[in-house]
Amino acid sequence: MITLDMMRERDRITALGWRSRACTLGMASLGLVTEVAVGLGRAEVAAAGAALWDLLQGQEQVFAAPWDELSIFSAARGFPTRFGSIMLPFEAIEEGFTQLG
Repeated sequence: MITLDMMRERDRITALGWRSRACTLGMASLGLVTEVAVGLGRAEVAAAGAALWDLLQGQEQVFAAPWDELSIFSAARGFPTRFGSIMLPFEAIEEGFTQLG
């Protein structure tokens, strides 16, 4: 479970804050996303999340900066019960954009 506080200006994330109770993989994903996503737009974050999901499903992905560290999650492919935790930050950001209109 994560609680993500998000501020945005137009379609760009200007600040993120969080509280989390997640597994190590979820915390790693959250740490990476909260570090990288500030300054990016909804579509950029969503595209990175979609590529990460594809990676977890077994598709080879090459992540461009600033998302290049997402490649570490290729090691999690053998743990499908953790995919949801890994994807939580991306889902929370999408929900934040939806709620903010």
